[in-house]
Amino acid sequence: MGDFSPDDFVLEYTPTNTDLSTRVPRGQGRRYVTHFFSVSGKDDYMVHGNSSITVTKNGRDVTAKAITWRRLRIWSLTNESGFNATRPPDFDWFDDAKSETPNWIDIPSYGGPEPPEKWKTERKMFEFAVAVDGHLDSGILYYFVIISLKKGQYRVEMSSAKKIEYEDWQALKKTQQPQPSGYSMPIDSTWLTAKVP
Repeated sequence: MGDFSPDDFVLEYTPTNTDLSTRVPRGQGRRYVTHFFSVSGKDDYMVHGNSSITVTKNGRDVTAKAITWRRLRIWSLTNESGFNATRPPDFDWFDDAKSETPNWIDIPSYGGPEPPEKWKTERKMFEFAVAVDGHLDSGILYYFVIISLKKGQYRVEMSSAKKIEYEDWQALKKTQQPQPSGYSMPIDSTWLTAKVP
């Protein structure tokens, strides 16, 4: 990446209804149920979003070369709608792309060993800040995913992305509530029944 200079990168975030789980290590060996739900064995249930980011430099696609910098913060939301969260966050900002490789496809997910008929009502919000590693001065994308569960059902909502500057990221790290203002929700699975074949 030695030929890359600051401010050369453009990141385009694409949330999608298409299942991307087979394209990431975490999704390998899982049994597809829907684009947002998969099972592994008899006791591993995963509800997930699907997204990709394309990285260009001077109009040239460099997604396969650019190293991913991705930070994640996870909240438990308190109501069936809105963005009020319990405090502190379940997990404060942490490195979600530790491989130091290009890693631009993601399936943010929530689940565990409980089968759908035993799920309790809960909503998790995943906030992301993503950039090209070593080039945060090119701008950082902020977006979020909400995964909701209730007995036998699930819902996945995915926001649009907004470019923020490095100074905005420094301020965002200090916030004590999710920061979802000014976004659309291009992906909303609506409530789906978790049928396990």
